[in-house]
Amino acid sequence: MNTSLLFHRIRICLITVSPCVMGGITLGFSSIALPEMNLSLDASSWFGCLFTIGAPFGSLTSGYVIDKFGRRPALILSIIPGLIGWLLITTYEKNTLWRLFVGRFLTGSSCGLSFFAGQMYLSEFIDLDPNFIAYRSSFTNAIPAATSTGFFLVIIFGTFFYYKTVAFFAFVLAVFLLICISLFIPESPVWLYQRGRYGDAEWSQNRLKLTCSFENYPLGGSTKETNRGSILDRLRRQDVYVPLIFSSVCLSMIYLCGSSVLSTYLVNLIDPEGMYSLQDSYTLSAISATVFFFSSIAVIFCIPCIGIRKIAIGSTLGMMIGMLIYGIADYFTTSIIYADLAHYVGIVAIGLAQFCNGFGFYAIPRAVLGEILPPDARGFAALPTVLMYAAQAATIKVHPFLAVSLKGFVYIIYAIFSLLQAIILFYFLPETVGRTVTQISNDFYRKPSSEL
Repeated sequence: MNTSLLFHRIRICLITVSPCVMGGITLGFSSIALPEMNLSLDASSWFGCLFTIGAPFGSLTSGYVIDKFGRRPALILSIIPGLIGWLLITTYEKNTLWRLFVGRFLTGSSCGLSFFAGQMYLSEFIDLDPNFIAYRSSFTNAIPAATSTGFFLVIIFGTFFYYKTVAFFAFVLAVFLLICISLFIPESPVWLYQRGRYGDAEWSQNRLKLTCSFENYPLGGSTKETNRGSILDRLRRQDVYVPLIFSSVCLSMIYLCGSSVLSTYLVNLIDPEGMYSLQDSYTLSAISATVFFFSSIAVIFCIPCIGIRKIAIGSTLGMMIGMLIYGIADYFTTSIIYADLAHYVGIVAIGLAQFCNGFGFYAIPRAVLGEILPPDARGFAALPTVLMYAAQAATIKVHPFLAVSLKGFVYIIYAIFSLLQAIILFYFLPETVGRTVTQISNDFYRKPSSEL
């Protein structure tokens, strides 16, 4: 692939995943905002988890819009609720708590819309270029990397600016991304071809500089049929329900392992006993977010060399070790003799967990969702995404209460879930690097190579 074409692919990829930057800002916003709000414990937990309650609504809406109206309208729609949400948060006052909660819910809806729509568009864009197969896993991981970029930005901005200023920055960025998607992203040629709009598909294909023939693209069943059976008929297919079950378990386990706790309550985790000033806690949180950001970028370049299986399993085991060490350290923070040492060990453990979180643990199960489902069933990816956000909401909501009642033991529970996740990935996660959609699908059923 020549350099100019590669940069064109990268530009399309960056614009496609750009709404997920807003998801990362939403994810980390509570971490920098809660210490400045002085909300009650119950209100704080609601503020932390409301975006994950809104996200499933976004995912379900996105699944319908993607199948009915196309990938591009879904990408555009993914920005609009966030615009309203960030504006409400910016204008929040103490006597208008509803603005804070409604705004948080709407930004969460945007998050659910953007992840699903970007995943589907990017998967189809990459699969249409046979020269791009070797880079597919790296580029599908651009979506989690975009999320980590948003998380990094909100922590850095939150270190220096008031949380309402950060919310206004998010509003302005959302407007800019809406303009970019509207101007530079055409409809997915795969979606157009599936609906018999062959002229439009060819135009979109030319604009994206793609040369692959649709006749060789695995659209599932007859490529020229718009309707491939009822929803129940498709769900009964093995190449659909097996990946859905696997994705539902893996995506839910990400948050049961404490990944969302690291982002939502990062400032409080860095300094649970109030040993540092608020500004110092923000600075340490910014360092932790920087580790998360650069590890999520590094994994994109490492995937073609190492493969997603080794990275996913290794980062999950690293997450387990980080949570286990932090849980033990948290237990000793109340000790007069070991308090200082335990605090420093806890910060290092958070750094390790953040590195592993970015280096595959958080990214790969989310990115692989767009690779393991057949193209005519990718609308069903909304189902495991909804379960993922439900697990995230539950974890964020109950964590403050578990941290008070169980103290360090809650992090040991997260470590146990991480071990279970590593076992699941070891036995069921297929290797996707350099493999076609058909080969990846066949990996789920352990078909011999002669059948590939």
